[in-house]
Amino acid sequence: SVTWEKKKIGQSTVYFAKISDTSFVVHWTRGKYAFSALGSGIGKEAFLTVVRDNLVPESEIDYSALD
Repeated sequence: SVTWEKKKIGQSTVYFAKISDTSFVVHWTRGKYAFSALGSGIGKEAFLTVVRDNLVPESEIDYSALD
């Protein structure tokens, strides 16, 4: 079992969990679409940077027109 941490990134509420020292997972929704990402062999801050700077913003741009 993991503990989910709630974070606000852009317009999205993202749920983040640590699986191990170098594995992390996130999930969020945008309208009727669900997204998730797994990072392995990466530090927490590096993973969150990818999520914050790339994955969530892309989902907000690309899927907002489809809502």
